[in-house]
Amino acid sequence: MDQAIATALAQLRPLSSAQLRGVVTALAATTPWLLSRVAQREDLDAELREHLLRQAPPYMAVRFLEQWPATTELVDAVRAAHGALPELVAYCGVQGWHDLAAALARDLEWRDVPRAASSWPETASGAMPTSVRIALIEAALTERDPLPTFASMTEWEKREVRERLESERTSRAEVAWSLLEQHEELWVPLAREAEHSTQIRRILLNVPTDLGDEVLLACLPEVLGDHLRGEKYMAEIRLRDAAAHVRRRPRLRELAAEEIKALVREVVADGWTVEGRYRKPDWGGIAALAELSDDGELLKAAVDAVQAAHPSDYDRRDRDRLVKWSQDRSSAVVALAANRHVPHAWLIDLLPGLDEHALRTLADAGHSELSLAAQEHLTRLRAENEAKLPKIVPVPDDDELAVLDDPVAELRAHLEHLRGRAAQRDATIDGLLRSRHTTLEILRALPAARVLNSAEQAGRVAGILAEVCGEQEELWRSLPAHFDPPPARNVTFGAFVDRLQV
Repeated sequence: MDQAIATALAQLRPLSSAQLRGVVTALAATTPWLLSRVAQREDLDAELREHLLRQAPPYMAVRFLEQWPATTELVDAVRAAHGALPELVAYCGVQGWHDLAAALARDLEWRDVPRAASSWPETASGAMPTSVRIALIEAALTERDPLPTFASMTEWEKREVRERLESERTSRAEVAWSLLEQHEELWVPLAREAEHSTQIRRILLNVPTDLGDEVLLACLPEVLGDHLRGEKYMAEIRLRDAAAHVRRRPRLRELAAEEIKALVREVVADGWTVEGRYRKPDWGGIAALAELSDDGELLKAAVDAVQAAHPSDYDRRDRDRLVKWSQDRSSAVVALAANRHVPHAWLIDLLPGLDEHALRTLADAGHSELSLAAQEHLTRLRAENEAKLPKIVPVPDDDELAVLDDPVAELRAHLEHLRGRAAQRDATIDGLLRSRHTTLEILRALPAARVLNSAEQAGRVAGILAEVCGEQEELWRSLPAHFDPPPARNVTFGAFVDRLQV
């Protein structure tokens, strides 16, 4: 429709209700921005206004409401046509319809919650009511889309979907926390009784904020993993999660001492053992047990399991798996050593095989018998590791070369080390490039990239390039191309110079 005709229709008078209804329908389909002119007409009755709200784009609907006398029926019309809108929540706040605002807020998509929260102080008078704030928090945490069916997916697709869902849940939690952070009076009631109390507890336990005793007690069901009670394969997860929470919130050790003891008894009753599954100790579970328990019998069983453990043939065949096995074992021993109910005499026999980090941690823990023994093992381990390192043959410096009859012959002898290990090669190249006795013959044998980047040899390299290019303009013109990209690592400086002349 021509815009001039559409504009004329929007302003045409008089029109019957049926004609005006038709104009709204036509303009909505062709030139929706002209509906704002129709909204200003004085001949709109309630029925036509509702029709206009249904036909208008969502972003215009609330603007129209602001021009007309406020009625909840018009709000219902917008909601029926466009669903809950962030601006509609704030509009209801302006009118003082807080119950309706809360109902609309509860139906928002989680991505719209920040906009609704930020628009409230801009348009509504007074602070946001608690009912509206709680409704926005619930909207942020509500997952409205059905979970995908994983059965028909490939492993790559499953991983992608899981990562997307986890990212979305993290974003939801951040939105909810933005509404909760400055309102501590809501923490306890929401953690105890809200529709999304489990998610609220997780948010509170993960925020970098000191939590009061009442809040921690309200979050205790999440700390203890009550929802996993009775599940054999969840017992290990309960134990590890509880230990992580206690590590993050040490106050829980005193505040929930009896509950934590009960948790340990429950996970054992549910089937968890220090021996773990697949014929190897549950290293993470043992470390968690050491952080939570004062049960001497259980702790002794954990020490015995560590003592008896050996890497499987499968672990031995894979260096990375063997290193991880050793690290996990070391972490378990360190955790056991930190438990005051574990006598240090139980642990001394476990020191052989600990990694350097674990030995250093135990050695620095004090002046006990265990610490002294750990220091001895640490000293021996470092000596053994030092002995395993290949000896680096250094290139003599210029002062040492000056007293020799033939310094160049000495430097030339070091060229054979260019075929050695990486550390030896680097040391040899660095030493040869630093020396003023290095000849062109020696330079030609070194990697071109290293020679060209050497500040000590820059003057000599410049002279060589000038000599090679001479008065041949085409060689000078092509010279920059030989530097970008830089020569490959296996190209010697001699080969680089020879290519310049081709």
